[in-house]
Order: sequence, then C-alpha cells, then structure tokens
Amino acid sequence: KEIEQVIRSYDVVGDIAVLDIPKKIERHDVAIAWAVKRAYPQINVIAKKIGKVGDAHEIYRIRSLKILTGEKRLAAEHKEGGIIMKLDLGKVYFSPRSSHERERIAKLVKPNELVLVMFAGIGPFALHIAKSQPSAKTVAVEKNPDAVTFMEENIRINYLGDRIIPVLGDVIEAVPKLGLKFNRIVMPFPEENWQFLGLAFQYILKGGTIHFYTFANEKDVVKVKERIKKMAVKFSRKANVKKIVKTCSYAPKTWRYCFDIFVK
Repeated sequence: KEIEQVIRSYDVVGDIAVLDIPKKIERHDVAIAWAVKRAYPQINVIAKKIGKVGDAHEIYRIRSLKILTGEKRLAAEHKEGGIIMKLDLGKVYFSPRSSHERERIAKLVKPNELVLVMFAGIGPFALHIAKSQPSAKTVAVEKNPDAVTFMEENIRINYLGDRIIPVLGDVIEAVPKLGLKFNRIVMPFPEENWQFLGLAFQYILKGGTIHFYTFANEKDVVKVKERIKKMAVKFSRKANVKKIVKTCSYAPKTWRYCFDIFVK
C-alpha cells in the first residue's frame, strides 16, 4: 500500500526519479527508494522532494531535493517529444508533467508568428514551438542565469539557434526593452501569473493569444474568466477566453488550468 501511494506521484527527469513521499511513511523513504530502483533498473538516481517549490530558491522556484540512493547528482539529460534537454534539478525548475501541454501549445503556433515565452526556464516551451513551427520566432525570457545557460545549450544541441532568442532578465524589465509586440504569449508561472497578466495585455498584438496558467478550484473557473476580462479592460483590450484546459491536478478539486485568451 505504501509503495502504491508513492508510485502514483513520482516524476522521472532523464534517469532521475523524484519521489513525493507522504510524511506518515517518510521513515521508510530509503526502503521505498530501493523498491523503486529494483522495479525500474534504468533509473540511476532516486531523490525525494523536501518542502515546496521555491524552498531551495524562492525567486528561481527551485525545490529542495534529497538523494536517497543511486548516483550523487541531480544533473540529467531529459528527452521529450524528440527534444533533448540538459538540466540540473539542483539549479533550475523543471516539471515533466507539462509535456503534453507543451506539445499542445506548439501545435497551435502558426507560420511566421512571433512568440514570447515568459519564465522560460531551460526552454521547454520554446524548444517545442521551434521544432513544431520552423518559421516562427520565439523570444524566451528567464531570470535564472543557470536556466538560461542550460537553455542556450539546449537550443544548440537541438539545432534550433535561428528560431529562439534567449533573454536573461526579469520579464517586467526585459519585455519593454525588446521593443516588440507578439502574436502569442505563453505564461507558465501559475503561482504568480496574475501580477504579470497586465504586461501580457500590453505586448500582445490585436488578434493574438495569451496562454495564461493559474491554479484554481473547479467551482471558481467562471470567476477566473471574469477576472481576466476585467483586467483586459484596464489595459483597453477586449479578451475572450477561447478554451480552458486542465493540465494537471494540484490539490483536491484544484487544478493547474490554462486559459487560452483571444485578445482584440
């Protein structure tokens, strides 16, 4: 029963398994790690989550991890949808749970679009977009220097250097300096996205789309839609939520949603 609880809630990044072990069975963490290792011999590092996202570095959203067994490293090479991504979980934020959502967004991008990815991390959204739509240009803004270093390496190893422009900086300061407006803006920062939505409304072109991620309880989805529309009005825009996608579970009846916003 204890193993079953853990098996349902662990992530694999490259050859690293990251377990989410409930407090009531934490005393068995090493035994659980060995059981997972025996079941999945291709896993070379088994770590467990400690605390919440941001505990290791709040600004860069890095989570504290403890290695339970295997090689003493948190660096990995992760493959997703034909894309190779190098990263170090001790230095950057990355979630493999958003892989289907990254592919969904990439397929929506039209030829010759100019796309902005805020909070770009090691570049997963930008890489998927560049691979899916070769004629599009993506500007990927990230303020963690380690993440930008990995993003630049990932652009190089996937031969996508002419399609992605990595930018080191805080989006509040970096986006206005670009002097650009965009056909599409991706905002994969559900914890604090509301404070940046106004910026997106300022730099989205007429007829453009904003992919806005946030955590919400199922009963509050209509309220979120109304809040988005009211915020658009403050920036002299008209917003229509075209689609709402549940991307992953966050808590009982609470999901990470993507609101696809069409902006007039």
